[in-house]
Amino acid sequence: MDLTDRYVKTRYFPDKALDVMDAAGATVKLRNQQMVNMEDVVKQVAKASRIGEDVIDIDSTDSYMTLDSRIKTSVYGQDDAIDNLVESIILSKSGLRETNKPIGSFLFVGPTGTGKTETARTLANELQCELVKFDMSEYQERHSVAKLIGAPPGYVGHAEGKMGQGQLLAAVEADPNCVLLLDEVEKASPEVLQILLQVMDDGRLTGSAGKVVDFTNVILIMTSNLGAADAERRRIGFGDGTNESEVLKAIENFFTPEFRNRLDNVVKFNKLDVNLMGNIVDRLIADTNNLLISNGKNIKIAVSEVARQQLCEDGYDPSMGARPLKRVFEHEVKKPLSKKILFENTEDKIIKVDYDVQQKEYTFRDAALRPRV
Repeated sequence: MDLTDRYVKTRYFPDKALDVMDAAGATVKLRNQQMVNMEDVVKQVAKASRIGEDVIDIDSTDSYMTLDSRIKTSVYGQDDAIDNLVESIILSKSGLRETNKPIGSFLFVGPTGTGKTETARTLANELQCELVKFDMSEYQERHSVAKLIGAPPGYVGHAEGKMGQGQLLAAVEADPNCVLLLDEVEKASPEVLQILLQVMDDGRLTGSAGKVVDFTNVILIMTSNLGAADAERRRIGFGDGTNESEVLKAIENFFTPEFRNRLDNVVKFNKLDVNLMGNIVDRLIADTNNLLISNGKNIKIAVSEVARQQLCEDGYDPSMGARPLKRVFEHEVKKPLSKKILFENTEDKIIKVDYDVQQKEYTFRDAALRPRV
């Protein structure tokens, strides 16, 4: 079957096809139906591959039609970057991409805190697949390539279980339908970058023990801050914009031509504008309320417009993106809130956060919240 061949990578024919049909037939029998339809098969393939049914169903385009707009609800101010990413993914979904390559190979570049990692995380969430993340600062030494694809013959650990297979190969073999995020890829040694050439070119990677792992259902995303500091320098002479060409120059100087030529797209992220800080504050408020609900607490926070604007001012740093704002929110809102939850009776209450302009401090007061039914 085409679906099991494409999505169930950890097993072999004919077993995986027969198991899918057996499971679909058993489900149909329990419903007292006579025929197995395509929907039943898709459900079983989704269970076996651990990805969403809409992603697997070749006739369903709902997950992709609004994918860009759904990502933009979580990542702000990067519309062009998200559009470029989604267009490349749709190209693969439509069948117009070579079948022996990953779904997409992308390099995300731009200042820190602008949403590169968050975009990868949101993409995985929207496509209902796993996010497999590697911090490439852990692979700065030449010998660290052995951690990814396994120790070579004659070395300790060669071909010894999952660790002997290599961390990267083991992770992708366990989740072959995933978003693979290699964070801060410029910190990895050149030897580590070389092994990615086979992934981007052939959609597979051979470990030190000779085992081949399939990467054709992987969305490969690499992030980098290369050139971001240089791009902040003001142009000499007329104009007051930032020198964005420094980013592309840094990429050309660091990555080899064969590496750059295998990328589907270099996706550039812009530094965040101060007008976007309010959206991020709203997101932090919503995430905090969702966290309270998930922990079984009937508590809600509400932030006044004055406090919201003050959070935006306190947390805005054009060179650092959204991270300073998150730290300010945690220090000024979440830490005082945690003390109220632990040491005061805040159940069934709404905590209203305000800002005293005279005292220059954030204030908190309780109000009754309708108990959950």
